[in-house]
Amino acid sequence: MSSDHRAALGLYRAYFLEPAAFFYVLVAVVTTPRRASLILAGFGLALTALAIPNIEVTLKAAQNHTLNVAGTPPVAIYTVSNAVALFEVPVIVVAAAVMLYGTTWFERAIGAFIVGLGTLSVLLTFSRGAYLALFVAAIVLALTHRLRIVLLVLVVVVIAAALRLPGVTKRIAQELNLSDPRNSLFPRFQLWGVTMRMLAHHPIFGSGLSGFASAINPYRNGYAELQIYPHNILLNFWTETGLLGLVAFGWLMVKTVIATLAGWLHGSSGWRPYQLGVLLFVVAVLAHGLVDRGEGDARLAPRSRAGGDPGVVETPGGVLDEAHAAAPFEKGANRGVVADVGRDPEDQDPVRIEPLEQPLRIGIRKHVEALLQQEELPAGEVALG
Repeated sequence: MSSDHRAALGLYRAYFLEPAAFFYVLVAVVTTPRRASLILAGFGLALTALAIPNIEVTLKAAQNHTLNVAGTPPVAIYTVSNAVALFEVPVIVVAAAVMLYGTTWFERAIGAFIVGLGTLSVLLTFSRGAYLALFVAAIVLALTHRLRIVLLVLVVVVIAAALRLPGVTKRIAQELNLSDPRNSLFPRFQLWGVTMRMLAHHPIFGSGLSGFASAINPYRNGYAELQIYPHNILLNFWTETGLLGLVAFGWLMVKTVIATLAGWLHGSSGWRPYQLGVLLFVVAVLAHGLVDRGEGDARLAPRSRAGGDPGVVETPGGVLDEAHAAAPFEKGANRGVVADVGRDPEDQDPVRIEPLEQPLRIGIRKHVEALLQQEELPAGEVALG
């Protein structure tokens, strides 16, 4: 049971209400393969609007020699580049199935466009979880085709070409070098160990929605990083929604795999590409989820101190103002760079952020104090809480 009902309500909306509403509408609208192709085209437009600015800002940083993939990679729209990948990868894998098996030129053209632009964009997010998801989905897709050997060779060629992009090789090397301070595997193992110790004492209900950060405090045993999620999709559901939520999630995944696999093997020619696409969607989400959080974002409902300022987020190590909790920006080519302390740059957890030299956004309290100083108002004329 969450100790912060307001934050829990925000996550309940993000985890349950919004996904349910989205899929109810989707199922009601997608009644024919043609409509499915139009929906895919719409997602392609959304991906294009997201991908082009992100590609541009990354290539400009590389051109200006300011690209630093050892820190937080540049991003154009979201506050972290991993959020870009979380949106784009599912769209890409569905489009890849349609590109390979679509029955009309329109479907194949839309699929090819999304796969080409989206893959380039994902590579330039430098999200290693996204790399894993695309790789696994590509292997599964290749194995479904009669020319699987050719497609597997093509996957290898694409990987070789991707390694030529600026920063990609260095980003992957960070995970292969366990002594690299930016390696995220060892901290992940530590975090998962802490999570399992907490769940051993709270196996039924977990930590509750938005309760993970405080629930793991007694079980840290030297683990110092402040996290609000365990960064594993199965552990996420277990800690946030308890065993019942985890079982429900597993049941939905199994039912989806069975239904889409049956549709792919025995469905009509018009629907088969989309059935396979949804199957690859599940594969990609689970692959990415092995090393990262689920789709919910805690910034939808920042946790506040009991009876305190809703603009202040409480962590075990103190409090952060709302601007820092929302991952403020630094000016310069690497937009979205956060001055962090010992955390994976892909992490979206709004914690342990050092003050920035010139943040674009400042905390509510500091902003009011600055206004008071400028106007030289008498002390006490404006209550700061």
